[in-house]
Amino acid sequence: MKKIKNRIWVSIIFVLFLFTSTQALSDGLLTYPKSRTIDDIQGVDQAAMNFYYPDSSLPNQGVTDAGSTIKAIVDSIGTTKKATIYLRNNSHNINTDYTYLTSDDYSIYDNITFVFENGARLATTSGVTITMASPLSISAQSKQQIFTGSGAISFLNNGNRPATWWGFSPSATASINTVALQSAINSVIGVKYGSGEIETGSFTTGVGSYVEISSGKYDINDQIKYQYYTRIKSDRAIIYQTDPTKDIFHSDAVYQNEFSGLILVGGKTQIFAQNGATGVSGREAAIIQINDCEFNKSADYALQISHSGASGGCQAMIKNSRFVRCAKSAKTEIDWVTFEDVWVEPRVAYWAANTAQFYSAIGVTAFSRVLFIVDKTGGDLTGSTYRWVDNYKTVNFKDCRFGAEGGGIPAVYNYTDMLNASLTSPYSASAPTITIRDSWVYNRKGVGGTIVLKTGLPSCIIIEGNRGGENASDGMWINTEEMEDGKTLTAYLAAADIHEPLCSIRIKNNIGWEQPVTGNATDTELLSPFTEFEFPNVNGNIHKLTERLYTDNTVQVWGKKYNQTGVSPATPNDTQSIVTTTIPVSAIAAAKAYLVTVKGNPSGIDANNMDVVVALVTIKTAADTTKTVTSTTLVAGVTLGLVASISSNYLRITVTGYTAGHAGTSQEVRIIDIL
Repeated sequence: MKKIKNRIWVSIIFVLFLFTSTQALSDGLLTYPKSRTIDDIQGVDQAAMNFYYPDSSLPNQGVTDAGSTIKAIVDSIGTTKKATIYLRNNSHNINTDYTYLTSDDYSIYDNITFVFENGARLATTSGVTITMASPLSISAQSKQQIFTGSGAISFLNNGNRPATWWGFSPSATASINTVALQSAINSVIGVKYGSGEIETGSFTTGVGSYVEISSGKYDINDQIKYQYYTRIKSDRAIIYQTDPTKDIFHSDAVYQNEFSGLILVGGKTQIFAQNGATGVSGREAAIIQINDCEFNKSADYALQISHSGASGGCQAMIKNSRFVRCAKSAKTEIDWVTFEDVWVEPRVAYWAANTAQFYSAIGVTAFSRVLFIVDKTGGDLTGSTYRWVDNYKTVNFKDCRFGAEGGGIPAVYNYTDMLNASLTSPYSASAPTITIRDSWVYNRKGVGGTIVLKTGLPSCIIIEGNRGGENASDGMWINTEEMEDGKTLTAYLAAADIHEPLCSIRIKNNIGWEQPVTGNATDTELLSPFTEFEFPNVNGNIHKLTERLYTDNTVQVWGKKYNQTGVSPATPNDTQSIVTTTIPVSAIAAAKAYLVTVKGNPSGIDANNMDVVVALVTIKTAADTTKTVTSTTLVAGVTLGLVASISSNYLRITVTGYTAGHAGTSQEVRIIDIL
């Protein structure tokens, strides 16, 4: 009986609940938006629910003539109310487009979220721009297209945005993909001015978000232009340039840029980055980052990074990347470039004939843990002039591998010159330098030699701690016999503007073979005054002592110092001022030549601004007679003459200065055993 009573009470309570709910519904006290039809919730009733459904059938979403356009809804929401606008795909066709015939600006409405159903798109006609607050204000799938048309979508603020939103797709044509990717990049181009930056002197702190590209193969047919803060990342998408005369990514307004996870194939140059238009000052402290990218089958340099030629400091870092089958790999003309953990493997069939893979024009180019390997398909390197780097300033290698397996070629062709007046002083920290350390070096192909001199010597060469060489025939460290215009090392060192050996060469602790300094015994001796050279062999460590030039105006000859300085009379007149210096004949040898350098300040204006004359004095035997070597007019009214003689006791170098009334005249003599 008790159970029956309980069941009766439950039934009574349930009936009362149904009655109360029905009455409340009839009185409008309870409403359920999900129970309404689309027609019920479209229009004026939407305001009570904070989500809105614009009418896609209206011809222009950028006007307020109809209450259910996007513009009308946005205006009604305002800038404070949190709301969501749903763009539905209510068509039986593939897409539903919400068309704009006039521009509109929603950039201040960061309180509104736009939700795109799959297939719903904003369509802009030519000349129309829709500006939105940020990509973060949009809810859509990453592989969904939500923008179409010939107009533009722009965002005031940053946020990562998939290129697929604009129709960038592996299934699209090259023309469509080119426009789509360009539109995605342009969508936040405005942040380079004002609102996205903090100005501090010549430095600018800005903001940049990523254009995201999903994996797949995408064809394009024109270059993609990027700007100051463009950043592009992918999970290994292939971007193929179908036009071999066009770049892939191109900009003359780089500043804080990044490329990550891309495979770039075809085209002329695959990333072109210039800090400022030609002749226009670039921005200071520009940074270019390239990580986990592959450059493949470029028709020219795959990568080119430069400054405008006016000003603008720039640094670039290329890491964890590959250059394969490119005509040429990279040309750099900026302050500092680092290639780190990079694989370089050109195929001879694609390699531009007899060129370098890398061109280092100015600044420093540093290679760390880079493998330089030749794919010999399509040609033989023997007798060719292929090489890895053309150096015009400073290049450094650390823990690299050059060739092997029959593919070794010279590491560097040197086009920098310590005597070039346009370069920084050879005594400064930025003087031209070539350094190869702790690397595997093979160089038996091509013209031979690890470093090939073309125009002259850099200020410093360091080859230390390396190993390799398939056998002793792998050549020499420095090839001196390929200099341009038939120039010889002897003529170069005797050039009129050389006033002392400015090059320091150190070749030490290299294991694997006994390469000579050069392939020419005479040239090896010519370099010996400023070369420290040693190598291990079966008999132990062989160390060749050489002459050393010191800054205190002395020269060390086989371990001994001799003063080389003379000063003319304190009160000079219009007659000759003679300075003579001698070296005991025991310190020299017969059949030697001596490079005699005279520094003079005949005008007495600046002791650090010396005029220079050089002569090569040959001493054949101890019985040589006195001879005049050369005389050169330095400035008007001033002539320096050199006379060399030898007796059984000493070599005498006499410098004669005609001062023509100039006060404070002095001459300095330095003698170096070079042959």
